[in-house]
Amino acid sequence: MTNVCSRALLATVLTTTLAGCTVFPAREVPRQFALAEPEVTAKERIARSVILRVDTPVAASPLDTSRIVVRQDSGELAIYGGSRWRQPATDLVRDQLIEALRQSQGFTGVVNEISRSRSDWSLLTDLGQFQVVYENGSPVATVRLDAQLMDERSRSLLSTRRFEARQASTDESLEAVVAAFSRATNQMAKDVVAWILEQPAP
Repeated sequence: MTNVCSRALLATVLTTTLAGCTVFPAREVPRQFALAEPEVTAKERIARSVILRVDTPVAASPLDTSRIVVRQDSGELAIYGGSRWRQPATDLVRDQLIEALRQSQGFTGVVNEISRSRSDWSLLTDLGQFQVVYENGSPVATVRLDAQLMDERSRSLLSTRRFEARQASTDESLEAVVAAFSRATNQMAKDVVAWILEQPAP
């Protein structure tokens, strides 16, 4: 009985002791950021009879992750510690494009690649840059997208174009950097919308 009581007392002491300290360091929960929604003014036009599919952009590491990337003066890529995008950067850009294209009201429908809907055109893209670049000691959000517009019925390429957008951050805080990314991505999305709407209706 004495041994049982001693073990119970020891367990109580250990529990009380461990409650006041951390044996292993607590893992820091990263801050998550999202882009502001794009703002595209709908044109006064009749929506063309096109269902447009927007595929998720292709990107190499680390742009295919949710890390917030910064390109240093040496050319080396680094990341902002303790923070990340809410989604991988490729998903963020895809969703921005879809929302901007829907806001334009220029199409019968705009869907993503997992939609079971039949599509007439598809937008295929490569995300070449989605990072902060320091210029003269100040951070600049830089986005570059190579786009291909394809006719799904004929499997022919309708048009290709490279889009680039750059927006200087007001300061080096993460909040200001994210706001600069939102402005740059919004500008890029507007340019993509205008380019697609320039294409002859089928």
